[in-house]
Amino acid sequence: MLTLGFDIGGTFIKAVALRDLAVVGHGEAAVRHESLEALCLQLADLRRELDPTSEAKAAGVAVAGLVDKATGRLTASPHLPSLRNVDAKPRFEAALQIPVSVMNDATAAAFAEVRYGAARGLSHVLLITAGTGVGGGLVLNGEPYEGASGFAGEIGHVPVEPQGDACACGKHGCLETECGAYYLVGRARAALGSGVHSSLEKADPLDAAAIFEAARAGDYFALNLIDRAGSALGRACAMALQILDLERIVIGGGLARSADLLIPRIMGAARARTFGEIFGRASFVAAELGHQAGAIGAAATAMQRAR
Repeated sequence: MLTLGFDIGGTFIKAVALRDLAVVGHGEAAVRHESLEALCLQLADLRRELDPTSEAKAAGVAVAGLVDKATGRLTASPHLPSLRNVDAKPRFEAALQIPVSVMNDATAAAFAEVRYGAARGLSHVLLITAGTGVGGGLVLNGEPYEGASGFAGEIGHVPVEPQGDACACGKHGCLETECGAYYLVGRARAALGSGVHSSLEKADPLDAAAIFEAARAGDYFALNLIDRAGSALGRACAMALQILDLERIVIGGGLARSADLLIPRIMGAARARTFGEIFGRASFVAAELGHQAGAIGAAATAMQRAR
């Protein structure tokens, strides 16, 4: 059975064709932000590219934002203005000419890691996508878990520092403000501007990759930033472990490239706050599927729902 998967991000649409357990085609296009109509045309073009004989009978579309699982309506999508408060499902189905499942991108990526990646064969998994911002997706009992409304998994906005920095969501001290790349870089710039000495003074560009590189080289200030991020992630993971009794936590997104530095710090903070019986059976690993995970998971979900 051939199914299609699309992951609409803030910059690119990633697309895959999935036949049973194998990715048999993939495509990519820069997102056209001007209108929903333009975006739907892109989906149609990608379908023709991946499925020229119109063999596919179902598709999944993953989107960064809050997706109502009952209706496919996007109630929030911070990086895609044309998709805010839009009944996306019927519009996507009209463009693709097949039934469409619409879901959150992190939930889709979590399911992909369970089916094909870093959590193969497991049934109770949390994926934390840590990049510019921080998101999360859950698989429980082997199925993508979207919650009562479809909004489950938003671990980036769990409060870990109640008196902490202001978050883009309007609250304070969210996990995202402690380990999201935007906030890490902002914290580094502010400290350097106030006179803190660090090898990062010479970094060009000063980005999250530069911070992790400096930490690996032993820079004291960069290591403190990483310690703070890892501790916050560990505290959030402890909450998830205690509530859900997970088998594995997968670290994805841009920060997965620095999992060697982050995971020991995450585990240390989580271990101190979790029942030993729960922590002892859980494992922490880096994601395997990279930027295609959302599209693969969307296709896998569509395949499962079509059967």
